[in-house]
Amino acid sequence: MRAQTSPDRDASRVAQVLPGEERVGAQGPVHPEHLLNAAATLTGTCLAAVSVLCLEQALRNRSLFGDNVLAVAALGFLVTVGMAYLALRRRSRRLHRLAEGVFALSSCVLALALLALVFETLLV
Repeated sequence: MRAQTSPDRDASRVAQVLPGEERVGAQGPVHPEHLLNAAATLTGTCLAAVSVLCLEQALRNRSLFGDNVLAVAALGFLVTVGMAYLALRRRSRRLHRLAEGVFALSSCVLALALLALVFETLLV
């Protein structure tokens, strides 16, 4: 039979923080792995789309605005990858939140690039 421990004793063990770690607050622990994986995948996807659009521009002798916007989105996702990696290494909640903000901004830029490509394709 297991010995029961008091809630106060369990809480004191949870409250202990190792050197270099942050306390886990009401918002939960820091897990930027999902951000790292998604940003890395979207970086590669944006760069592949930019290269395909550059080939199309060379073949059809026309310039598109969307490939430049996609390149900016890829740069934002690349910055997010670096920030998420640092947030993992340092266990920094602040850096994780900042990486999430850059990821959200890059996602909006990606959406604008896709809209620009759709309108350029339909109008030209």
